[in-house]
Amino acid sequence: MGIGLDSGLLFLAIGILLIALAWGLTRWALRGQASWQAAINESTVEKNPEHNDAVLLVHTGGGVDYVNMAARQLFGLDENEIPNLERFARRVRPSDIFWQLCASEGQARFSVGGKLVEAVSYQVPGRNSAILLSLRQPEISSGLADSQDVSGSVLRIITDFGQAIAENLNLDATLSAVLENVDKLVASDILEVKVRDQMRNVFVSYRFGMEDGRARLERSMDTRFGNYSTYIAEEEAPLFVSDTESYQELAFLKETDQYSIRSYMGLPLLAGGELVGMLEVGQIAPDVYSDEDQDILKLLAGQAAVAIRNALLYENEQRRAKELSSLASLAQSVGSLQDREDYFAALVKSIQPLFDVDIVGFLLYDEDRRVLKGQVPFVGIPAHIVNIYRTEVAVDSSANEIIKGQKI
Repeated sequence: MGIGLDSGLLFLAIGILLIALAWGLTRWALRGQASWQAAINESTVEKNPEHNDAVLLVHTGGGVDYVNMAARQLFGLDENEIPNLERFARRVRPSDIFWQLCASEGQARFSVGGKLVEAVSYQVPGRNSAILLSLRQPEISSGLADSQDVSGSVLRIITDFGQAIAENLNLDATLSAVLENVDKLVASDILEVKVRDQMRNVFVSYRFGMEDGRARLERSMDTRFGNYSTYIAEEEAPLFVSDTESYQELAFLKETDQYSIRSYMGLPLLAGGELVGMLEVGQIAPDVYSDEDQDILKLLAGQAAVAIRNALLYENEQRRAKELSSLASLAQSVGSLQDREDYFAALVKSIQPLFDVDIVGFLLYDEDRRVLKGQVPFVGIPAHIVNIYRTEVAVDSSANEIIKGQKI
């Protein structure tokens, strides 16, 4: 009996001891877990700061499942407004690149509401496939402010733009590349590149026009930026106007109070200290362009100026080579041809490449009859018209003075 009682008390004591031990271990584990969780939270705060990237989640079919606050601010979306991909695309230039990123993985650079962004899209695996699109604004201004610490975004912009416009030395191809790439980086309703014609000391405007639904390069002697273009040409200095209507220092157009643009940025294109052209952009709305846009345009202007100068030098060399080749052909044709019509055909063929004209040919002066007679072939005029063409040279006329003095 005593032994059984002692055994019972022993087991009771052991049980109480085990319960106390379990309770102590539990308290210790809970306290350790709380400290561990606090350490994790503290580490997360320190190592994972908040980002400013705009994030969109687009599922198959074009629906938008998620946009963060940065994306709402970038695309001008109210807090409770339902996101719409088509509305987003209308704020993007060029919009076709935006649509491509919403459909497949890739990366590109474009502008959203006039702000330059770098975008990367990722395929999200799962039963319902989706695209995660991340958009980040590069730090352009900070990169320019300190030349010793240029950001990677700035370097990529300069490199990509330089490569794109230097792929072809043809002037039209170079100008097309400049217009295309500036349009991707700086939002504009009107965009022009002007090239200086040194022979005539005038500026020729180049812009994109539409033909059969496709953009093509147009050439014009007129400018769409009024007196602002004249100012840049004369002063060789940049001009930034937030609102052309309220800008008092220089009138957009003196003869009218109508303004085709309200926001304007223009820069001289200087290469080796020489003015080779101008780069101008404008938007219909006022107060559109920011300091960042000005910085981007300054970045691009230097690259564009060098590329255009190189294209002009290449074009001049090509023209000289063509002139020498034509003169050599002309010298050969003079001594080898006996037939009159073949002779003039060879002359016209040799001379035509030397001049940018639509009509070229020869008029022979008959001194006895005092008339100029057309010679077949005559580029730009039918042969039957040339055969009957005669023009009398009066004694007291300017034509007679030119013929007698053999002036050009």
